Parts: sequence; C-alpha cells; structure tokens
Amino acid sequence: KFEESRDDILEVLSREPRHFGALSGLGMIYLRLGQITDAMEAYKNLQGVFPASPEVERYIPILRKRLGLADL
Repeated sequence: KFEESRDDILEVLSREPRHFGALSGLGMIYLRLGQITDAMEAYKNLQGVFPASPEVERYIPILRKRLGLADL
C-alpha cells in the first residue's frame, strides 16, 4: 500500500519537515512507484537534513544516472 504510506509520510513531513526517517521512507516509496524525479527530490531533502545518510550515498548517484544528470 505504497500510496497510503506515502500520504502518511507526507502528513508527518508537513508537521516535521526535517524528519529524516520519513524522508528516507518517502524516497524508497517513490522508487518503488517508479517516480524517479520525486525520489531524487526526497533524497536531496534527506541530504540536507542528514548528509551522512547511507541512503543518500547509495541512491543519489543511481538516480542522477537514471535522470541523465552529469556528475561534476
């Protein structure tokens, strides 16, 4: 029930935008739903809150590649 979980997480983030667990979960849900751009946004937000997150280190490079974004 990814859509329902996403909605719950968005409610949490409306109350606490820096909730790193919610941001991580949101990124994973978007990945499962095939919403790559939304997943990238979630992980970039997570990076702003928790730069050393293992999910940030793992998924942002993968998502950049899938989105055709060049590395600097």
